[in-house]
Amino acid sequence: MSDGGRVYRRGRTWWVDFSARGRRYRESSGSTKKTVAKALLKKRLGEIGNGTHAPDAETVTFEDLAELIETDYRVQGNRSTNRMLAAMEHVRGYFGQDRALDITAARLAAYVSARQEEGAAASTIQKELAALKRAFNLAIRHGILPRRPAFPKIRIDNVREVCPTASDVAAIVSEITEPLKPVVRFAALTGWRKGEILGLRWRDVDFESETIRLEGGRSKNREARTFPFGTYPPLAELLREQRAHTDRVERERGRIVGHVFHRDGDAIRSMRTAWAGATDRAGVADYNFHDLRRHAVVKHGAGGGPAIGRDPTLGAQNRVSLPPIRDRRPRRHAGGSGEARGAPRVGAEGARRDPARSESRHNHGTIGGHRGVKGEGTERGAMRRIARNRAGYRKCRGWESNPHGAGAPSDFKSDASAIPPPRRRPSVAPGGPSRHGPAPR
Repeated sequence: MSDGGRVYRRGRTWWVDFSARGRRYRESSGSTKKTVAKALLKKRLGEIGNGTHAPDAETVTFEDLAELIETDYRVQGNRSTNRMLAAMEHVRGYFGQDRALDITAARLAAYVSARQEEGAAASTIQKELAALKRAFNLAIRHGILPRRPAFPKIRIDNVREVCPTASDVAAIVSEITEPLKPVVRFAALTGWRKGEILGLRWRDVDFESETIRLEGGRSKNREARTFPFGTYPPLAELLREQRAHTDRVERERGRIVGHVFHRDGDAIRSMRTAWAGATDRAGVADYNFHDLRRHAVVKHGAGGGPAIGRDPTLGAQNRVSLPPIRDRRPRRHAGGSGEARGAPRVGAEGARRDPARSESRHNHGTIGGHRGVKGEGTERGAMRRIARNRAGYRKCRGWESNPHGAGAPSDFKSDASAIPPPRRRPSVAPGGPSRHGPAPR
């Protein structure tokens, strides 16, 4: 067998025989036609050439894909592992017994329809599809699968514009359980995310310099930031109250409490149920915890605290959740320190550029924005071209004997006489001077 493989017949069916990575493969074309087997062999050799040949793709199952993505998340140390596992659990209920090649675009569309009928949100379905798509990409990268199906795109319109008022926040604080009251107050004052607040430790709070430091590993963009609470008395008072409460818990339980916010010394893992109950009793069930970030931005922008906006103290990288922070630099205007809007620019030598000259240089060799014949970029060249076109039209119509033609319209006027003749190179007498030098003898 040559390196290019071969086709052969077993019974009435044609098979292909080829080698890849030192291993020999035989595959049935499923057809009684030799041309079909040759096309299959050509396809397999092409996959071997571009590195996409996956001979074991038929045996890959959904569970193999799930194992790939779980291993990848564990190696990368992603903090969204729990969310990924929850998403894959929903997908497992639909594709758990299937092979990977049986997960087609049509079946993915049917999965989306089924999840919508179950009442799942568009963002939830999108996360489930994203997890499965990631698993397919990992399989292709490892050479287990040759390709992945086309995934449906889901339109997500979950932009929130609600902003809790001060009275709404006060109502939520009064209804929520006691250990979570300082958490809500801290979020409303700083605008930090829930995960950043619940993971805050006392080693990150410096009462001497009156700053809070958030480590880069616990922020959304993995960048560390510092919040100066010394210039914000309500936040400083909250932290001192929480420090006093932590000291009492440490004395009662006889151990060190590392978290700033805790339930009798134990870390707060989740507050979803408590938040839902508090907002329901307060009559503001439409708010979620993340809306407190918008409340903090509005409050600080109104002078209720240090200006944060897109300041690193807030870590405002979520452009959907936060209102736009406009550039507050003063505009340059005529008569001021800067140049007027639309004024000619000043070059490196200090000479102002002429807009007309720049426009002429930009449109050199063009007429009406379209490039014309060389040398006809001027008005004279344009008129000359119009005259030539009209002359050719008269000749075609048989109007050559009459300047305007016997059948020419009454308002047709030839302006060829108004066009100055083109400049011609002066003729040189034979043997006369030439720019190429004297004529040869």
